Amino acid sequence: AELLPYFERAEHNERGGDVFHGHSGPLHVMDPRSPNGSSVAFVQAAEQAGYAHNPDFNAAVQEGVGSARSCTTTWTWRWWWTHRAPSNCLAFL
Repeated sequence: AELLPYFERAEHNERGGDVFHGHSGPLHVMDPRSPNGSSVAFVQAAEQAGYAHNPDFNAAVQEGVGSARSCTTTWTWRWWWTHRAPSNCLAFL
């Protein structure tokens, strides 16, 4: 069965909705607010080594390098437990 419609309904993507992402669900998905310096250096090094930058691993293309996005359950920024999060939040675990 096709699961994407369920994930779209569950997701509230800060970048807005599109073919792969929802925009009105209870799970807030956002870009890192304060990226770790080591993570930034790793992504930059990978790009210098020739890997393509990928701003969204949960879209049409999964290959490349970029920062992981976060999922929260409320506007108080409480993190979702891994076993309860949808797959789009588990891409980097």
